[in-house]
Amino acid sequence: MSTALLDFMKKHPDIIITEQKFCEPGHSCIEEVDNVHSQIEKCLRTLEVFSPVSLIRALRNTNKRSPFTIIELTSEDFQDYQHAAKQLNFHSLPYSKVKHIMYRKSSAGSNSSKSENNSTDITVEYRVNFEQTEFNSVAVFDVRTTRQELWTSVQCRTWLEI
Repeated sequence: MSTALLDFMKKHPDIIITEQKFCEPGHSCIEEVDNVHSQIEKCLRTLEVFSPVSLIRALRNTNKRSPFTIIELTSEDFQDYQHAAKQLNFHSLPYSKVKHIMYRKSSAGSNSSKSENNSTDITVEYRVNFEQTEFNSVAVFDVRTTRQELWTSVQCRTWLEI
């Protein structure tokens, strides 16, 4: 997900900061999501689903008063970021403990076209709890990674244009 967010920021130069916040167990405000899941489970209990088409039909009929908006995805809608993520230094980010991640484009030289095309001008910061006022910074763009290594897959080329 972090690699996908970096890709998003790369493709949208007007986005300066992207944040991910993770809920504390027992303190989430996802009642609406739980309600939707409950409605879907209740509907599917009485049906047999043998194909994606029948699942879509069932989802469309789950809530007649306020029908769900269903967006069908194609294979082009999915990206494989695994190789690109391996080229970056995400193992130093404590995902199991983190509560807040901030991806921030550096302001130095942000007006130049070179900076807009450089993925490494994004810093990654995190907090392990919401009471923490200071963010910890992580260098995910490893200086040991060569330009050739970043260009080794088609997936990398889409966002790591050096």
